Amino acid sequence: MSRVSSSRLTLYVDGASRGNPGPGAIGIVIEDNNAAPKVKISSYIGESTNNQAEYKALIMGLTAVSYTHLRAHETSLHLV
Repeated sequence: MSRVSSSRLTLYVDGASRGNPGPGAIGIVIEDNNAAPKVKISSYIGESTNNQAEYKALIMGLTAVSYTHLRAHETSLHLV
């Protein structure tokens, strides 16, 4: 995965599993300061719980960025 660099980025992440635990997947979008998508990632992550999928999405999203200012958004209150 290549890293994205910008002075301001917004990271959107989500993860879920069917069955909890069950087949899990993640989604990641990284936007620049003009709200233009720089990276879009969606991936099957195998057997996981919802919480594991949420954490995996956040970790993968943070791994993809090199930043001086990052604003992160996540749909689960679990990570907030």
